[in-house]
Amino acid sequence: MPAAKDLPLFICGPMVRRLTRHRMVLWWISPEPVKPKFSCWNQDPSSPFLSIQLGDDQITRFQFGTQAYVHLAEIRPEKAFPCDCKIEYELELENTSEVSGLNAGSRDPARRF
Repeated sequence: MPAAKDLPLFICGPMVRRLTRHRMVLWWISPEPVKPKFSCWNQDPSSPFLSIQLGDDQITRFQFGTQAYVHLAEIRPEKAFPCDCKIEYELELENTSEVSGLNAGSRDPARRF
């Protein structure tokens, strides 16, 4: 079995599980617990209409085995998500674990997806 530091930051996902005007739920599996920064835009990625650091109160994590963490992130923007247009999003991840050694020495400290 490969060490967690040798696995990709996303084993599965990220994917939108649910989207309404006032709520988005994202899902992914990673080999470590992570703390994502979430941004989304509808035309220009340099001008996101929402950019937030998600906290533990917005993320539910389940550990499966020794190298898989299922993450459900619930995002509730102050203003409603726009309708009838394409919305793109980005997660910027940083490792939160002190155990595995996922850090700047073993791979990039932050990745965008």
